[in-house]
Amino acid sequence: MTAAEDVVLPAVRERWSFAISTTLHVIWFEQLRHMYDPFLMEETHIARAKTQFIDVR
Repeated sequence: MTAAEDVVLPAVRERWSFAISTTLHVIWFEQLRHMYDPFLMEETHIARAKTQFIDVR
């Protein structure tokens, strides 16, 4: 491995891990919210989920 790869690859892994964990957290949180209020309209549920999403690009 080159010196650049030694620096870049751990950063890429860390960012990927953050993206996955954030996505799973949002899904889990929305599932709990939906269980708490099962009569929540689908549009409201989707809108709330979108406000929770963190764009990691």
